Amino acid sequence: MARFPVEWLFAALMVAALAATAIWKVSSNAKPILDELEESEERITGNYFDNIVTLMSSTVAKIFTNFDQNRDGLLDRSEYDTLLASLIAKPGGEAYAMSDAEKQDFYCRGDMTEQCTGVTMASFNMLWSNWIRKTCSTTSAFIIVDVQNDFISGSLALKDAPAMQDGAEVVPVINRLIDQVPFNTIIYTHDWHPIDHISFIDNVGLRPLSINYTKAARDVQVLDAVEFADGQTQVMWPKHCVQDSWGGQLHEDLVVSKAI
Repeated sequence: MARFPVEWLFAALMVAALAATAIWKVSSNAKPILDELEESEERITGNYFDNIVTLMSSTVAKIFTNFDQNRDGLLDRSEYDTLLASLIAKPGGEAYAMSDAEKQDFYCRGDMTEQCTGVTMASFNMLWSNWIRKTCSTTSAFIIVDVQNDFISGSLALKDAPAMQDGAEVVPVINRLIDQVPFNTIIYTHDWHPIDHISFIDNVGLRPLSINYTKAARDVQVLDAVEFADGQTQVMWPKHCVQDSWGGQLHEDLVVSKAI
């Protein structure tokens, strides 16, 4: 099976790390306020992203009532603007700036009748199920891709790729994220090949080549795309990440915690 160029690994991990940090900054704002709201008759005003997150355990009707400030059974434009400010907020709680046209567009989309006359409880139920709950009740996952010995200091080491990066440099970055960010799930992937894998250049002679392929097996080089007699075309790589081998193991300094 063909693989992405190995030098992309370092960049992919860094992007994942930055994205995970951003997710954490948003989710870390949530504060318990449900008990306080149940004991108070005060209606929600201002920017309450934290309130929405915590009110997941309450009923949709109660949340609708919290924003229905005039208790007429509809969310009018000003009440809906308050809802938007609660949902579309920066990590610190400040609402993102939105134009009046953008707010009106959101308001009209929230009205199932498409008349822009108010968001009913029925419309709010739809919004809750299809948008609000999915937006606020997110799950964070940190996917750590193939941080294995062969990609760091073995047969396919990043430092030997054109970018000449030291793959070991990403290990403390990952460890710091695992320690500091409360991910719901941490996943470690492995490249995990059988010893006779078709992509290994050492194995190119194990299978007959296509009659249309112009090179003999002995002349095939790493990164050549070889056409085999069964119709498969495969890029050749050095033997790497063989099952139950040192090269297939995760780097010894990588923290393995709460993993799938």
